[in-house]
Amino acid sequence: MAAYKIDFSPASSPGVKTIAVKILILALICSVIPIFFGFVFLHGTKNRLTSLRERCRVAPDRARAIAEYESARVAFPASLVARWFGFGPVDSVAQNNSSNAPRAS
Repeated sequence: MAAYKIDFSPASSPGVKTIAVKILILALICSVIPIFFGFVFLHGTKNRLTSLRERCRVAPDRARAIAEYESARVAFPASLVARWFGFGPVDSVAQNNSSNAPRAS
């Protein structure tokens, strides 16, 4: 049977600084990636709620647009974003934007 020898001399193993730098880089990568995707989710959800709220104001089929907005606003992850950015119920949206609504002449 062959005997394997493990060499623990300082010349054969990487230094402590090298290992610390590698661990630091790995920790940085592991923390930056989730933060990046969190911001992408946050931005996308805010844009989706904004566009749905705008559709409530100008859509010809207003009842359907209101239903879509309300269901998107109360769904779990989007409800946090809606609360953070002040997306209220559709009644407040209609009252705030009633002056900008198109009028029949």
